[in-house]
Amino acid sequence: MSVLDKVGIGNSLESAGINIYGFAEGSWTYNFDTPNNQTNVGRVFDFEDQDKTLNQIDLTIEKTVDASKGQVRLGLPR
Repeated sequence: MSVLDKVGIGNSLESAGINIYGFAEGSWTYNFDTPNNQTNVGRVFDFEDQDKTLNQIDLTIEKTVDASKGQVRLGLPR
C-alpha cells in the first residue's frame, strides 16, 4: 500500500477497506562446471546454465470486513 500512497490512491483505498499486496519470486541457475554448450546435463526444468527465471508472481486484492459495524458491505462505499 505504501507504493500506492506515492501515486495518490493509497488513502482512498485504505478508507474503503481495500488492501493490495503481493510478491514476486525469481531464481538464477548457475553451473560451477561452466559447460561449453550452456546445458546442465541430467536436469529437466533447469537445464540452461546462467539462466534467470521469473518463477511466480502473486497479487492479492482484498476488502476487509469491520465486524464492529454489524453489517457487511460489498463494493465501494458511496
